[in-house]
Amino acid sequence: MVLFVIPKFIHTNILLMLQLNSLVPKFIFQFFFAMLISCLAFAQSITYPAPAQNITRGLDSTTLTVRIDFPACTSPTVTINLGAVNTPGVIEYIPNSLVQTGGNGPTITQSNISNLRIPVFAVTTTTTGQFIEFSIKRRAMCGSGASSKDFVSVSGGCNFAEIVSNINTYNLLAPALTLVPPPALNNANIGAAYNRTIQIINGGNGCLDTLGFWIKYDASTLQFNSLKIGGTTVVPTYSSADSNYFKISGTVLSADKLLCNGETVTITENVTVLKCDANTVYGDAWFSHIGDVCEFDLAPSGITMSNNLPNLVAELVTTDPYNYCYSTGESKIQTIRIVNTGAGAASSISFTLRNYVP
Repeated sequence: MVLFVIPKFIHTNILLMLQLNSLVPKFIFQFFFAMLISCLAFAQSITYPAPAQNITRGLDSTTLTVRIDFPACTSPTVTINLGAVNTPGVIEYIPNSLVQTGGNGPTITQSNISNLRIPVFAVTTTTTGQFIEFSIKRRAMCGSGASSKDFVSVSGGCNFAEIVSNINTYNLLAPALTLVPPPALNNANIGAAYNRTIQIINGGNGCLDTLGFWIKYDASTLQFNSLKIGGTTVVPTYSSADSNYFKISGTVLSADKLLCNGETVTITENVTVLKCDANTVYGDAWFSHIGDVCEFDLAPSGITMSNNLPNLVAELVTTDPYNYCYSTGESKIQTIRIVNTGAGAASSISFTLRNYVP
């Protein structure tokens, strides 16, 4: 859409000419009307040769393309207020992304980017009828889905702006994750290993290319063995005594390396049970361009133990278990056998030897 700023005297003369159309000779009316139209042809305006592109938060940078037709103007500046409508959160100009794509004389350069949300550009002095076309890249930080629009204004030597809120709007797209933990593991046995399945679903209208995932166990209750997505083993980015943190990216997300609307990542975790009634907390997240966490979810899952309990029996198997009367420097070997006669597994077994007193 083209926005013309029509000086008041031209607006008044157009109305007058329309009123006099029936009173003056036709050729005189046509002559003056043509003069007025030629004035409008060189009116100042801000237009958009291509629609503003949508932006996916935390993922991509997209283009805003602008054309400005100038009157005579000495060293004008162009200011772009990014995300000026609907308070969509932080939208930033990407430094040095300015590209002049057209024009008939003036040039535009990056001027002041101390505030990336409102970048300022310098234009060389213009004469009536000159124009420039240019594009910039911008990106959006954390937030939810929204719509917005960028305001463009010219100042310094001449002043006009395009601030109509419903022209050249665009959408801000964002992931929205749902974390589905595994169901509670029932009838678990100490020392046994189990697979558990976790699903993460992106139900938002924006894609992501990096998925954060973490697992936290109650201290020393479970032993982490492996994590797989499909047939691919994923190793922790960071591990601590009770937690493992992963950054998942690439083709394990999908063939196009993105997790988009309606797509699901299925994760298989393998653990060994070390203690009774262990609990686990799972988490997921997606991030901004600078690594800020935009969204995170937590979900718990538990373990209940089997009724099959261990029953440990210790016995001495040495041939002469009580003959410890030996000379200085003499040594003997004592052999002890520990047998689990119960139905459940046992681990982390400890025992104490005491002196025999007959």
